[in-house]
Amino acid sequence: MSFNLVDLIKNELGDVVIDQVSSLLGEPKESTENAVNGSVAGILDGLLTSSSKEGGAAKLANTLSQMDDGLLGNFASMLSGGDHSSLIGTGTKLLGSLMGNGAISKIATAIAGFSGIKSKSATSLIGLVAPLILSVIRKKMSSDNLDANGLLSMLQGQKDNISKAMPAGMLGITDNSKTETYQTPRTETTQGPRYGKLLWIPLLLLIGLLSYFLLPKLLPYDSVLDAPLTSDTDDTISAIDNEPSDYVNIGSDLGNIVNSVTDTLSTVTDADTATKAAVQISEATSKISTLSEVFNKLPGPAKSTISSLAENKISTLESHINKVVTIPGVGPILKPSLDTLMQTLTSFSVS
Repeated sequence: MSFNLVDLIKNELGDVVIDQVSSLLGEPKESTENAVNGSVAGILDGLLTSSSKEGGAAKLANTLSQMDDGLLGNFASMLSGGDHSSLIGTGTKLLGSLMGNGAISKIATAIAGFSGIKSKSATSLIGLVAPLILSVIRKKMSSDNLDANGLLSMLQGQKDNISKAMPAGMLGITDNSKTETYQTPRTETTQGPRYGKLLWIPLLLLIGLLSYFLLPKLLPYDSVLDAPLTSDTDDTISAIDNEPSDYVNIGSDLGNIVNSVTDTLSTVTDADTATKAAVQISEATSKISTLSEVFNKLPGPAKSTISSLAENKISTLESHINKVVTIPGVGPILKPSLDTLMQTLTSFSVS
């Protein structure tokens, strides 16, 4: 018997929940309802994309198997009972692990764009509804006794339903063509199969010669390797100010983002300020994830310098985290988002 996963999820998100979410976010009900519907389609599309990759379905199945069964049917009471901050942290962490924080950022940006709610509200909304969406999928997986392959097949069978539910402003945000590993483009030749491969030989030789003679002049990385590394962002960036612009920008942006997180943590004094900080930390994590994607494309020496900067920033940040999580009522709220943040920062390691 066919079913519609989108409808199953929306049945759990009735008017009462929409009213509660609207109140929590401080957004108009109509805009919130549009944003909720968009987030359901966007998250499902993102899960379908990530599960279609190698090992993705197994990872999703494992995550679902470890989730608590008690959320369905209690979602509205959890929101009214003050558990929304915990839901945001849990949802953001789960989706970040499954889809990547970059995907979360793209979905949030698209939701804010077409619904009219604030970017911060869109990020919080994704964290709120994610546990519910995953719980519905878990229930379906359990009732139908699906393994990882069956789970993937089920999600693939919902592709049309997800596409129909996707708002126009969100089409293509998790397109496989934008997230798959880079593939070498096909090269067509008019020489036919007999000579096609031979044409690569002189071309590769020419590229090798140009790299040997010109690359050292274009990328003087020796000065980077000799530059002293300190815990101060400005000193580190000044040591590489002659490097490619992406290189300098990554170091500067990373330092600024981590500094902003440190400033945010300094404002936390109780559960209410921790809830606001959790949203800001999730946004910072998304930005750091985007920087990480560019970092992975840098040459080795460039990575080493940025990695050293990240290590220094992590060390400083950890001392602030250790202090703030000891404040009564703060740890359970901030820990999920902080764990995701620190895990994302480790992507800058080259060891």
